[in-house]
Amino acid sequence: MKIELIISIVCALVAAFKWVYEYTEKLKWDKNKFLVEQIEKFQSLESTKAMETLLDWNGSNVTINGEKLFVNDETLIGAFQTHDVKHKFNSIEFKLRNVFDDYFDNFTKLVFMSKVGLVEKESLVIFSEYWINILSGESKNKPRELVESIQYYLEYYEYYDLLNFIISK
Repeated sequence: MKIELIISIVCALVAAFKWVYEYTEKLKWDKNKFLVEQIEKFQSLESTKAMETLLDWNGSNVTINGEKLFVNDETLIGAFQTHDVKHKFNSIEFKLRNVFDDYFDNFTKLVFMSKVGLVEKESLVIFSEYWINILSGESKNKPRELVESIQYYLEYYEYYDLLNFIISK
């Protein structure tokens, strides 16, 4: 009788551990599926397309509100100036700043999702690593002055969660 009881308990424990493991794996799958959906939304935004083109190239045409503009790193450095440094922005810089804010606001939403556990931080890092490397200066394709301007912009306009995510990845 004792052996049957022990076998029953062991089988129940194995079944319980198996269920916990499968449930945990399903949660990871669901989180990653949710992250993919959020990334697809993020990638479909005009601001994301424009910003990632600007980050990827040292000079490129981008479309902002239906208008095609040529923007290079020098123009970006001017547009990333904060209000404590620069008080007037030309029309191109104004349009670019709207792109920056929309991109950073939406990127910050993804970071918040990782902070509250809706998505796995590691998965978000994998998705965004290329862009994080550019924004952090780890990738050497952007001038140091531009990287510092971007980071100061994020700090000045209180994108602290995004800045910490970029720096600490």
